[in-house]
Amino acid sequence: MHAPYLDQQEKIDLFRDGYVVITNAVPRSLTSLARDISNDSLKSNGFHDFKDPRGIALYNESILPALMREAMGPHTLPDRAFLAYTKPGLTDAVGRRKVDESRIQPQPHVDGGWSGPCPLTISEIESKGEDLHTWGSSGDPRSMGPAGGAPLWQDPDRRLSIGSFTAFVGVCLNDQTVPGKGQLAVRRGAHEVVEDYFRMQRAHGGPVGGGGPGWPRLQAVGDNHAHAGAMPEWLVSQYPNRPFLMDG
Repeated sequence: MHAPYLDQQEKIDLFRDGYVVITNAVPRSLTSLARDISNDSLKSNGFHDFKDPRGIALYNESILPALMREAMGPHTLPDRAFLAYTKPGLTDAVGRRKVDESRIQPQPHVDGGWSGPCPLTISEIESKGEDLHTWGSSGDPRSMGPAGGAPLWQDPDRRLSIGSFTAFVGVCLNDQTVPGKGQLAVRRGAHEVVEDYFRMQRAHGGPVGGGGPGWPRLQAVGDNHAHAGAMPEWLVSQYPNRPFLMDG
């Protein structure tokens, strides 16, 4: 098993890349139980939020709490988790999705804010005098969004539309190197790129996140549909160049 702490090279990797891959951190006795959750949840739409002790044990009953305490400090043990998976039949032999692309959330995205399909079509949004950038700007800041998973705004003054967390811990329950398996992917160095982008948004008066400078709240997907949560194309196209500067 892995030691309950990051060694020096792993800390260097985490600082440089924004993530680190840790092997042999969770015993198979725990992952095998957690795999049963996926078999019980295939009727879901790909994400399953749960308080099942078999899933929570992946973190709480492994070396991960001790490792994270050493890496980032004291923290409250989680009381819930979520399962993300690709349902059987939705990918072909090389991992390409076999579903309507117009209804898939654009990628990549930054976790921490509301994301998902907008309940209104683009035509309906425009008929109300709003556009993809301003949608939701006048709504109740306490609203949890159409999906109920995350608020449209993080503060009453509507200056922050994306939250934050110190660390995201993912435990692989299958072979992530096999095409079509797995739902967790990260981009090396993106933590610094996104930080620069947030600084640029703040310098231009905010808000920070979707709905702020250079980042429309919604983006068009397919025919007359819109999604929230995707990183703006301009940010993605500039990666990994820094800093981000905007005219005006």
